[in-house]
Amino acid sequence: MLADEDLARPQVEAAWSARKSMGQKPAEPAPLLRDWTPAVDMLAGVVDRQGATISSIYAAQGVKPPKIRPLKRPETAFERLYRQLEEREKKRIHESIVSAVLPNRDTD
Repeated sequence: MLADEDLARPQVEAAWSARKSMGQKPAEPAPLLRDWTPAVDMLAGVVDRQGATISSIYAAQGVKPPKIRPLKRPETAFERLYRQLEEREKKRIHESIVSAVLPNRDTD
C-alpha cells in the first residue's frame, strides 16, 4: 500500500496545496521499499547511532565534528509524488521569472 501511487496521489496533492514551501529532499535515490526489511532498518539505526557517536567524540575533543548524514530510508509513493510536485512548482516559478526578465527567450 505504501508503494501504491494511485492511493497516495490524493493525499500528496492535499499536502502539496497545504505546504508548498517544504524543504527540498535529497536528490539521491532512496532504497526500494520492498528491500527494506526490519533487519535492514535496525542496521541502518545502528549506523546512524555510530555516526552520532563519532561526531560526539570529535566535539568532546574540541574539534569541529564531521557532518555524517544518516542512511537513506525508503521513499513511499506519497513522498515520491510530493517531491515531483515540488519540482514541477519550482520549474514553473523559474520559467515565470525567466519570462519576466527575458521576455523574448523560450523556456524549454
